[in-house]
Amino acid sequence: MNINKNYLGSINGSDVFQYTLVNDLSTKVQILTLGASIQSIVLPFSDGTDKNVILSYDNWETYQHNPLYLGATLAPNAGRIEGAVLPIYEKTYTLSQNEGNHNTHGGFHNASLQNWDEVSTHCNSASCSVTLTIKLSDGLDGYPGERCIQTCYSLTNDNSLKIHYYAVTDKATYLNISNHTYFNLSGDFNRSGLEQQIKVDASRFVANNNEHIPASIVSCSGSPFDFSTYTSLETNIALHPDHEQLSIAHGYNNAFIFDQMNNQLKKTLSIRDRSSEYIMELSTDAPGIVLYSGGYIGDQWNLAGGFKSSDSCAIALEAQDIPNSPNFLPELCCYTTPDCPYDRTIIFKFISD
Repeated sequence: MNINKNYLGSINGSDVFQYTLVNDLSTKVQILTLGASIQSIVLPFSDGTDKNVILSYDNWETYQHNPLYLGATLAPNAGRIEGAVLPIYEKTYTLSQNEGNHNTHGGFHNASLQNWDEVSTHCNSASCSVTLTIKLSDGLDGYPGERCIQTCYSLTNDNSLKIHYYAVTDKATYLNISNHTYFNLSGDFNRSGLEQQIKVDASRFVANNNEHIPASIVSCSGSPFDFSTYTSLETNIALHPDHEQLSIAHGYNNAFIFDQMNNQLKKTLSIRDRSSEYIMELSTDAPGIVLYSGGYIGDQWNLAGGFKSSDSCAIALEAQDIPNSPNFLPELCCYTTPDCPYDRTIIFKFISD
């Protein structure tokens, strides 16, 4: 196990660092302080090549603005808050509107677009890790509470990348923190990410309106959202070419509600690709996951490895609360208070197929 820290430069007087975590299997993960982002996940293949299996910009400075939220920590809230109106117990807060009338990923000053500070690094024979932190002031983008958020990335020798979020606040607030890494397990971003097969432990999904706001909960059965067995996204899309939800999102941008919602860490999703030697298993204690198939990525971004971006060249898997829970599913909404810190875990495990 090994961890290296590399100074990249300074932005607005804040020093930007890159941390490279390497395990005994030669898997390499790079973390940026910008947005507490996963910059790359490089896996060794049997032909002697090393392939980055996540979408990455070719220049670290692009992560300062990160228009696609590549690998970023989404905080204080992953996804949209409808009408930028946030109810917390008996109070209602007005948030900033950074996407039409809605608040997305926490607003204009969300943590994905800020440079985080190092708390610590750690390395032993079993794992290596880096913990980053950021403080969000009371009232920033309308969210209440002075919040201190920590993100810890740990790479282990069983080829797992564990993400642990922990946050405290001085007043009741809403936190829904997640990660926005896009995967293409082939490592070839000229191939569509829709070719990947996924299996999800969910029998219900959230249908959205045409502004990507949750509107109803629907059974996955008989729909393009049925991933009860390994199925490629392109297969389900081809079977349902006129499905309204696929038209709205140019593919998928929907939450799946896990069948087991007990706040316990559990394997909830698996993804594989026919040209990859790896299956990735995703485990989390979150109640759901948003599958975004990248229908709005566009073709204007220069990517690491000499690739050019294109729609659906990779897919994002965002374990989180059901989007807009305070308004849409208040009975499932959990608030963070001074007596109840925020605590969530996501694990990406890469298994040789």
